[in-house]
Amino acid sequence: AARKTIKSLKSRNEELRAKLDDEKKARNERVEARENARDASAKKHAAKLERKLESAEARLVALDERWSAAGKAWNAKIEDEKNGVVRAFEVLECEVDKIAEAATAAVKQAEAATENAGSAADQAERRAAG
Repeated sequence: AARKTIKSLKSRNEELRAKLDDEKKARNERVEARENARDASAKKHAAKLERKLESAEARLVALDERWSAAGKAWNAKIEDEKNGVVRAFEVLECEVDKIAEAATAAVKQAEAATENAGSAADQAERRAAG
């Protein structure tokens, strides 16, 4: 009876050991599956982040191009304004020169008229005296 009990216990021990091995194997498979799932999830997340990064970089390049174009347009507008101001000053300078010439001519004319008036007055005095 003791042998039968020992044999029964050994059998039960082997069953439990086999069950324990199966449990360990199943647990290891579940752990591995979770790790694989995490790796797959991490890879998927990394790919998603990579796509977002590429999209952000593309938007940044587009914004840089727009900024550059806007800067060039702004500089061109400033250049046009500057040229317009320069042209306006050139026109103004030309008008000032014309006015100065006209004023100089008027002064010469006034001087000549004064001189003529003086000469006429001198002649009139001489006639009156003579």
